Amino acid sequence: MYSLDLVATLHPRMKQDVYSMNAEALQPVDDIPASCVALIRQPHGSICTMNRLPPELLGHIFKHVLATPHVQETPTRDAFTAFQIWRPTILDTTSSLVLSHVCRYWREVCLQSPTMWSHAVDSQSIPRDVLLELSRGLPLKILTISPESRWLPALSEQSKRIQELHWIQVDIDHSRSCLSFPAPSLLTVTLTGPRAPTSYQTLDSPLEDNFPVLFSDQTPSLAHLSLSSLPWLPRNRFDNLTCLYIDSCHGHNLLFRLLSLLGGCPRLENLIISALPDFASAHSINGTVTLGALRTLVLKQLGADDIALLLRYLALPTSTAVRLTDIFPCAASLPEALAVLPPAGAATKLAIDLTAAEPCVYAVGDQSGVRVDEYTSWFHYEFWLATASMLVSRAQIKELWLRASAPIDGKHGAALHNLIKALPELELLVVDESVVQLLGNMRGSVAFPTCPSLASVHVHCEGRAEARAIVDALLANRTQIGCKRVVVYCMPDFTFVREDWAELEACFRSLEYQRCRNTPEMAMPEVCCAPGHMLWPSWRGRE
Repeated sequence: MYSLDLVATLHPRMKQDVYSMNAEALQPVDDIPASCVALIRQPHGSICTMNRLPPELLGHIFKHVLATPHVQETPTRDAFTAFQIWRPTILDTTSSLVLSHVCRYWREVCLQSPTMWSHAVDSQSIPRDVLLELSRGLPLKILTISPESRWLPALSEQSKRIQELHWIQVDIDHSRSCLSFPAPSLLTVTLTGPRAPTSYQTLDSPLEDNFPVLFSDQTPSLAHLSLSSLPWLPRNRFDNLTCLYIDSCHGHNLLFRLLSLLGGCPRLENLIISALPDFASAHSINGTVTLGALRTLVLKQLGADDIALLLRYLALPTSTAVRLTDIFPCAASLPEALAVLPPAGAATKLAIDLTAAEPCVYAVGDQSGVRVDEYTSWFHYEFWLATASMLVSRAQIKELWLRASAPIDGKHGAALHNLIKALPELELLVVDESVVQLLGNMRGSVAFPTCPSLASVHVHCEGRAEARAIVDALLANRTQIGCKRVVVYCMPDFTFVREDWAELEACFRSLEYQRCRNTPEMAMPEVCCAPGHMLWPSWRGRE
């Protein structure tokens, strides 16, 4: 305690002398309190339980403090999706500085952890040269959100070390020269340009046929690529690319450029094409592009005719799962294009959700499927049912799942009749209470069609309709389905009274009741059920 007693004695005298000191004399005095505080805190820091951890373990804990950088709103269209779509591993190491200021031990651990300094983000205040030195030659991950970033000079200098590069708001005029270096270690790239004009019809790319070759066409490790709002597509061949996102890109003869790019990606597994301009003016193209390794294809915010045209030039394996979302406007060319897709031809199950808020239709097989959802400019039951009928016109559908979640007007019975009639090999029909009521309203020429292979009818009762209405609807079709096996699934919101169903037991060959906590879902292949990325949610249940 002698040192502390001395400080207490000197403190009043220092208060008197400090006012008589000049600026030069005060300078060394400024450092004394900070040094004293550090000395006092040091023993307390060593007592802290966390500071007893080995430096390797503490450094590992520090890595979990770092978060993924947030891409702020920019003039780029949906830069957030372009950056996040393939789950980048770059971290915002601004927290590294905060951690290093807690105490001397933490500072030493941080400085001895090069992985905490191998992530370069524009928001960091640490000088570029200092960060490069602290990273000690580890692979670099760079995020820049400016046409003129302080990290741009380091791209070519550190090209062999760069593992991830995310450039938001690319400098269009100088991008070719800035990205002309070989990148042997590059795994992930995100490039977004300024927002494109609303109308692409009269847009002329300043680059036209002079589209760039990025990274000297030397990216042997590149696996993930995102391109958004650019007036060009690269002329590279990406032999090992597995994931490709293209959004809002534009320019001269875009369809040809797109197909050329896809033709140079033989190992592509996941492809997303979003918000591209009209392909109607595309030049005549010969041949098709074979994507033999493709597992998932997402076409988003494209015209229906453009999708039909694009699919004409793509050769997909039966194992590819396809999702069409937010397409416009509805056109007859789209169902026809879907009908000839190999995944559609291999489908054995068909599900239609006629919920007004989020209608969708999907057909799946053992390995893949085709899903169409979120039409923005059209919602008619006839269209969805007709689309489903065309979609499976070349398939052998054995299961049909119909969900409405709201009463359906009887005028749509003809469309439903035509759909079921178009499925001669149907073995299982699954309907909810709203669809059952529609079946009960069918009369005359739109009566429930005879399905020679139909063996079972499953009814999902979720509590939106009274038991009497469901019973009456089933009785109205007892001639067609009376010899089938009928299973009634009762959800928690449905009040089940056995006496209400007694009338059915004499009309059907087999009638069973099962209580369920959740509405049963159609079995689907893993590629459809497992969420893959931001635009590939599970097809099971509601999104």
